[in-house]
Amino acid sequence: MGRRFQPARNAKTVPQVQSMQYATGQVFKKGALVVDNVNGEIVECGADPASILGVALEDCDSKPGYGVPNSAQVTVTTGRLQEVSVAIADRMTQFSGRGVNGGTDPVVPLLTHIGEKYGVVKVGNDWVIDFAETVATRIQITDVDLTGNNVFLFKFLEANLARP
Repeated sequence: MGRRFQPARNAKTVPQVQSMQYATGQVFKKGALVVDNVNGEIVECGADPASILGVALEDCDSKPGYGVPNSAQVTVTTGRLQEVSVAIADRMTQFSGRGVNGGTDPVVPLLTHIGEKYGVVKVGNDWVIDFAETVATRIQITDVDLTGNNVFLFKFLEANLARP
């Protein structure tokens, strides 16, 4: 497993985090890109998402009350929330993640990457920066980690923010 998308830093404040109800049947993992559906619940984004609400900070069904031992014998469960925490994508918040380029994983960060725009893709359970996608761009690289961690800092493009 590689590095998943997560909030990295914000210019003046901490990232905005909101606990949100997800739609029944969702199975996304921590680091997934999410968007709200017509019912106001969040769902995992599809390929080349036109709208991005934010990044899930935990797996579905991970809050207290889920994964209870002996759950097959439990007849009623109360107080269980079908919610996950989401780091909201906005104009200020930067996120971090790794990049892939076809068969190359990870892409090694270079200073020349700063300012470039790329797409995003889901590889296994991880959302990553897609360096092969230069047409359906969704993020802009804002900084790189040159310490050998292969981490890029980025912002989601304004055109793709669900809540600009």
